[in-house]
Amino acid sequence: MFLTTNRIAEFDLAILSRIHVMLRYGDLTKDAGKKVWELFIRKANTSQGPANISVAELKLLVNSKLNGRQIKNVMATARALAMKEKSRVCFSHVRKTVAASKEFIAEFNGGVDVSCLYN
Repeated sequence: MFLTTNRIAEFDLAILSRIHVMLRYGDLTKDAGKKVWELFIRKANTSQGPANISVAELKLLVNSKLNGRQIKNVMATARALAMKEKSRVCFSHVRKTVAASKEFIAEFNGGVDVSCLYN
């Protein structure tokens, strides 16, 4: 069984004693982040065609410092927005999704600054 979390401090000692191998992944490097963004951009096709993200826009996304799970979720939501509009995924869909996510997390955390998640 594989368990992934970013809430290590929430684990009970009884649970920790039953985990055989613990691996910590650091933040994505720019190169790794670029590859993850490219992967999910390639998967963000709609019936109107492939995603339309320019090289300059990709560079901005890579600099956002999201983790792989966040990138996957952002692109899935951006794709859903594009499908609703009957269009291809474009940078504005991705930008809207990141902004909405930041706002939700801030409200969920009671106004705690979560900008570190999306720098």
